[in-house]
Amino acid sequence: MTVRDLRKHTTLTPMLAHAICKSMYLACVMAVVISIFSNQIDAAKPKSTGQASSYQVSKLYSSNQHSKLTYHAAVVDFAPVSFPFQFPQLNSETARKILKSNLDEFEKIIMDIMNHSTTLDRPDIIVFPEYALFGPGLTEREKLRLFFEPIPNHLPVTNICGSSQYDQYYILKRISCLSAKFGAYIVFNMGDVQKCNLKTNKNCPADGMFLFNTNVVFDRNGSLISKYHKTHLYFENGIDPGDGTPVYFETDFGVKFGLLICFDIIFEEPLNSLLNDIKVDAIAFTSWWVNFPPYWNALPFQQALSYTYGIHLIAASSGTSYTSSGSGIHMKGKSMGVYNPSFKGRSQTVSSQTSSAATYSVTTMNDQLVKTKRVVPMQDMRMLSDRSNPQHQLTSFTFADPNHSNFSTIIPFIPVKGKSYDFPEIVAGSTSCNFKFTVSPFSNITENDSNNYFAMVVTDGKVFKPKFEQASCSVMKCGSYLNCFIFLEWKLLVKDSEVVLSDLTIEMQAMENEWREDVFPMLLGDQGNLFIGDLHSSSFFKTNAALNMQTNKTPAYVSVKNVKNKFLGGTLLSLKRPKK
Repeated sequence: MTVRDLRKHTTLTPMLAHAICKSMYLACVMAVVISIFSNQIDAAKPKSTGQASSYQVSKLYSSNQHSKLTYHAAVVDFAPVSFPFQFPQLNSETARKILKSNLDEFEKIIMDIMNHSTTLDRPDIIVFPEYALFGPGLTEREKLRLFFEPIPNHLPVTNICGSSQYDQYYILKRISCLSAKFGAYIVFNMGDVQKCNLKTNKNCPADGMFLFNTNVVFDRNGSLISKYHKTHLYFENGIDPGDGTPVYFETDFGVKFGLLICFDIIFEEPLNSLLNDIKVDAIAFTSWWVNFPPYWNALPFQQALSYTYGIHLIAASSGTSYTSSGSGIHMKGKSMGVYNPSFKGRSQTVSSQTSSAATYSVTTMNDQLVKTKRVVPMQDMRMLSDRSNPQHQLTSFTFADPNHSNFSTIIPFIPVKGKSYDFPEIVAGSTSCNFKFTVSPFSNITENDSNNYFAMVVTDGKVFKPKFEQASCSVMKCGSYLNCFIFLEWKLLVKDSEVVLSDLTIEMQAMENEWREDVFPMLLGDQGNLFIGDLHSSSFFKTNAALNMQTNKTPAYVSVKNVKNKFLGGTLLSLKRPKK
């Protein structure tokens, strides 16, 4: 295989997440009721209810000295049962049918949770995911408007459920009644439409209204107490961004929650203001996350954020399929969660190709990078532990976008059980990574399995839209050889692994001093589950990952040892922030 052949099958461009909406999925709904101890997580076995939901129960202590002793939280990994694309003609009548179907499903799930809880462990707060009412993907504002309601700006608003004056608020009234009926705080995502004046407001859209992706919060009495507009939009044409104002709410159990929606959590604001200025105790996080398995999945990223920021993260995403699933509750890296690794129903997949203007370089390597013009044949792409034998080499491919603002270096290999790997100074852009790991002899793998390719991957530069600066060092399963070059494709389903690692160490160092770096250790196990459930106190896990690092001076690292779980992927991720 030549580099030209490889380029025809290679893409480094992420696919639009909203292509999900163009496909019909069977509903897969799972709920997790989780509570966390301040020093440990006690989880009961999953309970089967005979419905399309499952959940786990334990308790959560608040670190807030003014709170009551414990509180219970629930997150719902929810797949809408009805989507707009199922209706050839989308109008107010069909939109109401979609909303009703999904709201009915919410009520069934909440009732199921409550029926299987005692009065002592019923959830105090329930979080539903982003776009749970109708799914993402709509871009025409007229059609979006069918699913939106004008959410009041002057809060709180009491007695929405019991007053006829709010009958025009179909969504708000349904959720208000649910929170009052079951006596729980509900964090819920919906659309907010606000009229604006084109003459007096320069930001007012041409149709004279703002359409916001919005989290709303109802208290136990059914009162609307808070709303937050998503600030950082992810390919959400037709939606208007919020102004970035941090929003929080306080509860009767003494816990102060901040609100974030999906892509918001990547960026420094408004999260930094919530944590450092408002000093919230926890983040209620709704998302329709876009998984790039096994490189960047919702659950390990949530866990890593919780660990590095030292926060409670109550996170709900969509259980539609492996492309978006991953919900859990995380306390400073102590995590419980649920993930749907399946891909059910019919799917239409949109693919993208590497730009013809992209540049690339090819190097061969044994334990150090050696520049060469020769492409090593695939049969020679095997690394042996004998570092003195130069004929055993791997091939490293480095790609750059046309503007040289995004670099990726990819080194595919087939792991050999019992072998040790030690590869220093693998470089992409201004990021250098060191990889050192041993494949356990207990791994259930064969030496020549062409469907068991892994890759060492280094990335550096601006990604996604809006652009943000990042760097990463990863070891992850690809499956086939060519799959290693499309690791940023959500269509790539990689969920099974038979590899067990005796040890793993990843180090990352910047070769410049232009940024502050927030560094996160992400570890993924077989079937998309967390590789280690408790990063906070596990004796098998070590890292110096932290906020405001300068890895050009002190390299970041993550190290695991003697973990018996099957390994799917590990990433050390740096989100680069401007210097203050």
